[in-house]
Amino acid sequence: MKICFLAILAALLLAGDAIAEPAARGKCHSACEKAVKKCYKKAGHKWGAPLANPPAPIIVCNKAFGACQSTCPRS
Repeated sequence: MKICFLAILAALLLAGDAIAEPAARGKCHSACEKAVKKCYKKAGHKWGAPLANPPAPIIVCNKAFGACQSTCPRS
């Protein structure tokens, strides 16, 4: 799971340069989405598929995704 977290952290750092404009916001969210999809894939799951009781690696992916999304410009 460290690899997934590092991938999402890298996306966070790349997204941090985004300014609050629609295109930059879209790029930021897209980078977060790509990172979480990789994280899910490495955990053996598909992003977007609902899980009643997600395993620990998926919870880590979800938390990192939330952190990444929170760094994106809001307007």
